[in-house]
Amino acid sequence: MIDKRFRYRKKMNKTLFRIIVGGAALAVCIALIVFLTVYHVDDVEIVGNTRNSEEEVKDVALSGPLASNSFLLSVFRKNVVTDELPFVEDIKIEQVSPGKIRLHVNEKQIVGYVRYLDCNMYFDKDGIVVESEVAPDAGENTESTVVEPQQVIVDPVEVVDENETNYHAAVTDVPCITGLTFESVALEEKLPVKDDSVFNTILGIARIVEKYDIMPDQVEFNDKYEITLYYGTIRVTLGVDNLLEEKITRVAAILPKLTGKSGVLHMEDYTKDTVNIIFTEDVPEDEQTDSQEDTLEEDTQEEDTSEEDISEEDTSEEEGSGEDASQEDASGEETLEEESTE
Repeated sequence: MIDKRFRYRKKMNKTLFRIIVGGAALAVCIALIVFLTVYHVDDVEIVGNTRNSEEEVKDVALSGPLASNSFLLSVFRKNVVTDELPFVEDIKIEQVSPGKIRLHVNEKQIVGYVRYLDCNMYFDKDGIVVESEVAPDAGENTESTVVEPQQVIVDPVEVVDENETNYHAAVTDVPCITGLTFESVALEEKLPVKDDSVFNTILGIARIVEKYDIMPDQVEFNDKYEITLYYGTIRVTLGVDNLLEEKITRVAAILPKLTGKSGVLHMEDYTKDTVNIIFTEDVPEDEQTDSQEDTLEEDTQEEDTSEEDISEEDTSEEEGSGEDASQEDASGEETLEEESTE
């Protein structure tokens, strides 16, 4: 009898245990289903992305077994670093709500590109080449025509609103950097320039022109690292890396007034006390030819007239020479008398 009771209790305990285990497993499964359902990624917001498509960013950031769960992504994959997107430093994942995440794309700051073997080599603020592409205008002749300048004084302009300029350069992404000398360029390596401080200058220019929305087509450095900005047919000479913020602030205010013109805006000697700025306007070649012909004709007429004037003057001089001599004698006598009197 006792043995039967023991067996019954043992059987009941096993059944109860199975019920408890089964219930716990069911609860875990339900909880897991709820967890996966509630935290399933249904909406993805991407911020800070300007150089890659949203699909490219999603493919990189939302890969792997955790990709569909916002909670697991935000806990175990907060920061994504990849080499698949050359312009991206990293991607930070933020959980906005159970079903929504936000991808913060931290892009490498591309400040310019150099032309090398018909390719545009893009580099960041440290001078590291991060990407290359075949130049769309490779092989085209971009030689500029030398024209005779005329100087114009630009009146001082006060910048009321730093974002109040409607001028847009032809290239609105990053400028072409010219004048730097190097023997070779390689991806993921630093541009081998003589003076690395030029990258700080380029970074400073990039930040300021982006601030005023006046990205130049080209930034040129000469052998003394003096700077010239190119805006279509307008060249802005900034000189050395000095007072760049103040200079470019004035440039931002003046550029809209130079629309349709061609020439050089001289900022190389700018100081905080500068009031007027010189703009040297280019003269087209056809106008130079016409002006030269007009000058030659005027010179010929002037020569004929001068010869006539000279002959008349000679006659008058001969007629009046006697009078002048007598006057000189008289004056000489007066001088002597005055001297003797003294």
